[in-house]
Amino acid sequence: MNKKLTVCLDSNILVSALGFGGKPFTIVELAFQKEFLLVLSNPILEEVHRNLVNKIGLKSAEVDRFIDTVTEAATLFSPKGLTKILNDEKDDLVIETALMGFANVLVTGDKAIVELKSVSDLKIETTSVFLRRFQKKS
Repeated sequence: MNKKLTVCLDSNILVSALGFGGKPFTIVELAFQKEFLLVLSNPILEEVHRNLVNKIGLKSAEVDRFIDTVTEAATLFSPKGLTKILNDEKDDLVIETALMGFANVLVTGDKAIVELKSVSDLKIETTSVFLRRFQKKS
């Protein structure tokens, strides 16, 4: 039996999933169906909450329910800010979360992170690449 894929989702994927649907929503649905192991952190979830309320305009209670559901499907890690790869503390916390969770893949729409392509054994992919890759694994 193949080891299940472990995946970290950047906040922009979770924000897009609830705010706009599409491929990010498909990926979140796969996480809810336990098709892969999901790793997240409080900094990622805090950014999701902030952006869904302040930028997308959703009600805080609705966002809280979404985050509760996502949290139930995930293993949470607590990055310490020790990873210094990019000149952006939030991006580095996302990468650190993925590395702490031994994720195989970090899915993001953040151009600076995507351009890295990989960090150690961690592959960095967009939603489109991830969905193709994931479908090949099933």
